[in-house]
Amino acid sequence: MNDSLTVILYAVICAAISYLLGSISFAVIFSKLFAKMDVRDSGSGNAGMTNVLRTVGKLPAVLTLVCDLSKAVVAIKVSELIFASLPFTEVARVGAYVGGIFVVLGHIFPVFFNFRGGKGVLTCAGVFLVLDWQLCLISIAIFIVIALCTGYVSLGSILAMASAPVLTFIVGFTLRADTLLPRTVIWQTVFLIVLAGTSIFMHRENIKRLLNGTENCFKKKKNDKNPNSDNK
Repeated sequence: MNDSLTVILYAVICAAISYLLGSISFAVIFSKLFAKMDVRDSGSGNAGMTNVLRTVGKLPAVLTLVCDLSKAVVAIKVSELIFASLPFTEVARVGAYVGGIFVVLGHIFPVFFNFRGGKGVLTCAGVFLVLDWQLCLISIAIFIVIALCTGYVSLGSILAMASAPVLTFIVGFTLRADTLLPRTVIWQTVFLIVLAGTSIFMHRENIKRLLNGTENCFKKKKNDKNPNSDNK
């Protein structure tokens, strides 16, 4: 088997493993375990941490957060290990990129749960955490500041995700210019654009509600809240 076919085979293996890991919908699992219900049948109908928090409780929401982050980390690490066994190093990062994209796709379209999953924010965060934990922390800080200042969790999530490729590009060509090759920065920026863009696209209904002023705001009084908004 030639080198190209070997890389393709390894990429398919990484994609399959990562997609199956992503398809483990912890929001559904913990909502059934703690409340004997499917979180997708309540609140916003989204299989994500925010909806679990609103409809099931704090403990299952925390468990969902930890597990959604962890499955992304595991998918990336397994994919990196698979590609590390190849005899050439120029495609070493491909494993991480393939694993990252497919674990997020699995989270959004889980094969084990009728392809109805979450919106990928926490899983994207887990991927970014492995690729660049320092910049990931900055994105998390952006999320916290925006969410606390505006009261919109979805807006904080969207802007935090959008910041990931921007930070990668700017920092890569300035503060890290002496240690990173330009092509490395470009490829990682493109990868994060695809990753963040996918999750932001899944927030299109949240964006519509933000624009027309009907998105859920946790700063408003409880009786003013719109239960049909969610983002994780």
